[in-house]
Amino acid sequence: MEVELGRPPTIPEVFLRTHTKKDGTFVDKKAQAVHEAYKKRREAKLAAQDNDESSDGTSRRSELSHEEDDELFLQSTYINDRGTYFGVGSLGSYIIGKRKYPGSSSTFTTLQQQLEDANRKIEEQAALQAERDAEASRVAAEALRVASEQQAEISRLVSFLKTNPNNVAFLESQTNDLNPADFQS
Repeated sequence: MEVELGRPPTIPEVFLRTHTKKDGTFVDKKAQAVHEAYKKRREAKLAAQDNDESSDGTSRRSELSHEEDDELFLQSTYINDRGTYFGVGSLGSYIIGKRKYPGSSSTFTTLQQQLEDANRKIEEQAALQAERDAEASRVAAEALRVASEQQAEISRLVSFLKTNPNNVAFLESQTNDLNPADFQS
């Protein structure tokens, strides 16, 4: 098209060429709706320029610049979830005369949002893990307290049993019966 026109084509010109059949009809209703929205915006912009006359009575230019034309088209088309414009194909990398690299504002904003979401999830997981750790510590402390109370109860019981001479003889006989040497092989 650049050779044919003698200049780089605008995005609307490329869109019209790639989204119409040989008979001039649009390939689908979405393409037709985008083109009609673009035409309305363009006509409104040109009408506004014609009404803006300078103080000396001369009217401003009656055509749009390449960048203005592209911008009107981009305002008229659809944008998907990834920030890609409908109908521009590989021209999406040359939007408004600037090469759009993977670090561009749209991509950067998307990545920044994903990073914020990931950080929020990490913080939520860290808080959940802290709650679990606190609960595990509480359960361990409770088990230790119960074991300590049981040990104290056993010690008191043994002390009570030792007050009776018959119980002391029994305890000593049981202790002698459980000689550690008996358990060695």
